[in-house]
Amino acid sequence: RRLGSGGMGEVYLATNLNLPDKRYAIKVLRQELADEPRFAELLNAEAQRQARLDHDNIVQIYDYFQWQRHHCLVMAFVDGSTLADLIAAQPDGLKEAHALDVMLAILRSLNHAHEHGVLHCDIKPANVLVDTEQRVRVTDFGLVSALEGAGAIDESDALPAAARLELDRSL
Repeated sequence: RRLGSGGMGEVYLATNLNLPDKRYAIKVLRQELADEPRFAELLNAEAQRQARLDHDNIVQIYDYFQWQRHHCLVMAFVDGSTLADLIAAQPDGLKEAHALDVMLAILRSLNHAHEHGVLHCDIKPANVLVDTEQRVRVTDFGLVSALEGAGAIDESDALPAAARLELDRSL
């Protein structure tokens, strides 16, 4: 079944026929974009970057493949909702303790990504998933920048001084 859609594609829930207890989310590049090689390259690059990131607060990528004219990214299925949906369902806002837990989990995931040379450039509530056990996971690394090599982003240019945070590694 269709789980949702974004700028580059649609996400579907899939069940492994050989292992029926295993469910996956499959992001499929929109067909109108699939005919443009650069979009398939972007999805492939997203898969390569996110697959390098093995962290409890980052959605795990399992595979990337092309079938006929469909470009597909296979990732862990997160049974829950987006942070955007959780916020919308709370007219008075999230409880402070819950909001802090969510923010710390997001910061841990971003710190891990940064340590592996990946800067997520589209962090927003719609790209944060919270499962039924309240575990937070960041997804959609489609808009990222590599921190290595030519064209790397200088963090001092990317963030204003007041916005720079140093994540306490003891958290």
